[in-house]
Amino acid sequence: MGRLVSILVIIVATILLIFNIYRQQAPEDVQKDSKTNGNLEVHIEDVQFVQVENGPSYNPENEEGTVKIELKIKNKTSNTLPVRPEFDIVLYDDDKQIDALQNVSDPLIRNQLYQSSSILAGKQKSFIAFFTVAFDTTYDMHISPKANYGNEEVDDVTIPLDVSEYEETYEQINEPVEVLQAYVDAVYFQEDVDVDLEGEMDVDMEALQAEAKSDLLQLITFRRSEKLPDKIADRFYQTYINMLKKEGEVNSSIISYNENNARMRLTYRLPDYSKILTDMSEVRLTLREEKQITELKNADEDTWKEIDELIEEVQMGSGQIEVDLIKKDDKWMFDSNYSDGEKRIKRIFGKGY
Repeated sequence: MGRLVSILVIIVATILLIFNIYRQQAPEDVQKDSKTNGNLEVHIEDVQFVQVENGPSYNPENEEGTVKIELKIKNKTSNTLPVRPEFDIVLYDDDKQIDALQNVSDPLIRNQLYQSSSILAGKQKSFIAFFTVAFDTTYDMHISPKANYGNEEVDDVTIPLDVSEYEETYEQINEPVEVLQAYVDAVYFQEDVDVDLEGEMDVDMEALQAEAKSDLLQLITFRRSEKLPDKIADRFYQTYINMLKKEGEVNSSIISYNENNARMRLTYRLPDYSKILTDMSEVRLTLREEKQITELKNADEDTWKEIDELIEEVQMGSGQIEVDLIKKDDKWMFDSNYSDGEKRIKRIFGKGY
């Protein structure tokens, strides 16, 4: 009797297990983001909010943004099937049609766009399309490629797209902006920041801050081998930092964002370092003539005071640079594939003058 009960328990458990697996793999779940008809099969591979130059700019108060939709389309016809995402894929909000963005030339996604638009018979291919969409909205996405060969008809495929499922990816757009802003504030303005930069970036903050100080002091000493006394060097740098916090400003904003790649714009108001060099040359020349000082390290307190005042009253200049970041192994780093952003930042803070 006991053996029979054990067998019955095993049978019931097996049935429940099979039922649970079936329920988890039920067609309505598995096929949630897939649709097929007689000769076309479409699957949504990924949807993410991005920032492209011809889309709405990121703003946390926005009610709309740009999504990048990655689709895998299988051609089940007997002929080659051309697919043009900009024209053959549209969204509908009830009876309102939303066309895909055209001429998206952003460098961060350009390589993904340059692809053949034809799918061979029986084969599948991935495509991407960009749309400006409203949050908390469900659209009907229509895919309707037109066959160019033979008389075979290709039926439209319609898949629901619930934007709210991907809304959290919108906030990711601002992550590299916050990281880059914190980087500049901490390294060059000596500010305390809320971002754990060594956790968010592949950097050594102590070494970067020391390098920023060294670069500024080299500028003051005309990049000669002369060494300022530590006490004087610290005083100079503190005078400079105080001036920078009072008069300087650097703001970062997003230009484009695509998954783990970001291009930012840094708009700055910073000291005119070339003017610092010009003014210090005049100071040095005057002191040499008046006090017969040949080396900066031999200058007296009057010299230090004059240079202090020069730093405090320096003229400011303004401009913009672009900086690319890429995220690898969960850490942001400067991406030099298009430009050396780290070098550009050092340059606007006086290195290389």
